[in-house]
Amino acid sequence: DAIMLAIFRTAEASMAEFIGKAVATTGSGYEAFKKLFFLYGEAVASDAARCMIRTDYGLLSDETRRFARDYQEKVISDTAALLEDGMKDGSIRKADARILSLNFYFTVNAISGWKDRYGEMTMSYILNETWATLSRGIRRA
Repeated sequence: DAIMLAIFRTAEASMAEFIGKAVATTGSGYEAFKKLFFLYGEAVASDAARCMIRTDYGLLSDETRRFARDYQEKVISDTAALLEDGMKDGSIRKADARILSLNFYFTVNAISGWKDRYGEMTMSYILNETWATLSRGIRRA
């Protein structure tokens, strides 16, 4: 449990740094969110991050579980605020920013293990193709 708490604390610091870099991005809210997508995507492919993602929270102590949930809520809220900035500047379509934030994390967390299963695909390739698909949408023009 102490190891997992340390991993969550490291992740919290990393996410604060990633969100800070995304917010500092010059340009539109779309560009800032794109920056966060790639920063997070590359980081989440690490063994420690994938361990954290796949941990059964029911196995954690109350203290660690509380810390993890509080940290995740802050990350989701900060990401939603970043998305709302993009909606305000018109670079991101209007939608529920919290749902978009959750979908972003669910998607990237889910694809984080693909680089091991499909060895010919690098994480960079997977992220680029996923970003291209998500940013275009799936509806035919």
